[in-house]
Amino acid sequence: MKIIIKTAIFLLGIILCTCTAEKKSIFLQHATLLHGKAVNVDCLIGQPYEIVCIDTLLIFSDFYDHQTVTLLDIRNDRFLGRFLPVGNGPGEVILPVRLFEASEKELGVFMPQWGCFYLLELPGMELREKIFFEDRPITVKKTKNYYVGAGTFRPNGTNPSSQSDADNRQNGRYHLYDSSGKLMHKAGEYPFGGKDDRMEAIRKFILYQGYLCANPGSNFFAHGSEFCDNLEFFETQKEQSRLLKKYETHDTTAEFREQRLTITDNTEKNYTWAYGTEQYCYFLYCGLTREESIRKKLFKNHVIVFDWNGNHVKTFETDVNIQTFCIDEVNRVMYGFVTVEDEFVLMRFPFEI
Repeated sequence: MKIIIKTAIFLLGIILCTCTAEKKSIFLQHATLLHGKAVNVDCLIGQPYEIVCIDTLLIFSDFYDHQTVTLLDIRNDRFLGRFLPVGNGPGEVILPVRLFEASEKELGVFMPQWGCFYLLELPGMELREKIFFEDRPITVKKTKNYYVGAGTFRPNGTNPSSQSDADNRQNGRYHLYDSSGKLMHKAGEYPFGGKDDRMEAIRKFILYQGYLCANPGSNFFAHGSEFCDNLEFFETQKEQSRLLKKYETHDTTAEFREQRLTITDNTEKNYTWAYGTEQYCYFLYCGLTREESIRKKLFKNHVIVFDWNGNHVKTFETDVNIQTFCIDEVNRVMYGFVTVEDEFVLMRFPFEI
């Protein structure tokens, strides 16, 4: 009898492990391996973060020589210059800055500390427009006609810890703005909210923070959470945003202590970057715990491709550990930054969909 019970428990453990593995690898099966090749750029690279491809330009944020943004011509990998000095004056920026494609000839630069957005004309980086978002989102992306932001939103500037349950539900996970930065409507709910309906906005945002991407040619946006596997896709209009599809199987493994995020050895990182083009949205997926990635020196880099309705299209696996990437959709090339001997190297990954 004891042998039968032990065998049953063993088999149950195998079944549970198999189910967990299937959930975690729902998009990872049959991944296509991408081989990267270093790009020989004629400039020094410091510590780049955000990276964008617009037409023939590769643009990345990299605080170097008192400037914040570097431009490269991807036709010949030529350095075009550094722009946007740090400061409080006209045409200057406060770090950190977040970059995105605003249109085929325009770069969007968002400064979360100011709640301010610059619209810059390319390639000269001339300032065309300056927009303020009064409710101070942490991150902003631009669809064709609207802006979408995520952050620790709270009504009328109240302290987030003093918000009521109703306030938390009414704030929405995303805020949608018109072209002048005026709030149009709120959309979305935080994942696994049924368990934490009374959780204040700042706690929810920090635990379920992640990466937004938007379609610059139409009005779609998507978001993937870093510390849980929540992934969702929206289409927005002036009156409302409609949830098209959502994926999630497990809650966050991060913790919130003393008003900040606490990461333990068992904290799993999921979606660690996102990039949107007119055809697809691309999410960088890790799926490793802190112990696996830092202590055991493991890495997994899967770039998961979806259409804007949330349907899985393809999955790529890179042969190096990329930190951030952008997509040249015309030429089917992914550009990504990797670290080699503690230095950042730009690499090129051709692909086919």
